[in-house]
Amino acid sequence: SEAYLIGVILGDGYVSTAVDLEDSQKNSRFVMITDENEERLRYYADCAAPAFGVRGLIRERSERQRLYLNSINLVDFLSRLFPSVLKKSPKRYVEPSLFLQAPNVRAAFLRGFFDAEGTLAGHAVEFLTSSLQLAKQVKLMLSYWGIRARLQTYWQESHRIAGKILKEGEYYRLILNGKDALLFSKHIGFSCRTKQRKLEQLVLQE
Repeated sequence: SEAYLIGVILGDGYVSTAVDLEDSQKNSRFVMITDENEERLRYYADCAAPAFGVRGLIRERSERQRLYLNSINLVDFLSRLFPSVLKKSPKRYVEPSLFLQAPNVRAAFLRGFFDAEGTLAGHAVEFLTSSLQLAKQVKLMLSYWGIRARLQTYWQESHRIAGKILKEGEYYRLILNGKDALLFSKHIGFSCRTKQRKLEQLVLQE
């Protein structure tokens, strides 16, 4: 669905809006999603065809897999309705219009976001972000289903995680464990099969 892919793009996407008025050949408007898991990228590509009418192209650049959605219409759509995805990570946020959607649409958005950004560590589902506003909004959206996420703030030294380089600075971690991980599994879950299997194992341990 559209909502699912909006979540993915907000979590792990980059939107290029470059326009050259003098040389149209230099125009570069596309959406790029980076992920170390090719299966996930293929799933995103399969979703993009019915949702946006775009055929995705997966390429490997600098030892990282990337899905390209080359579509001026898609970039224009995102620019108008979801401008947050055009911003750098620390400035990203959940578009207010998403809070007004039906529960199944909000769940699809969160599923996409956690497919892209979520991890399972120990006995918890969590994600890491440099945007405090984004972390607070996701926490608020999850609360609709009674999911109580814990928000932690800490200073992070520069390092690489899951193929991505995290810059030094203040980061925010949202953590769901115990009963809240169970509620997440029931109402949100993952479309990514690898993450969903880990989530089901986590829930069985509770």
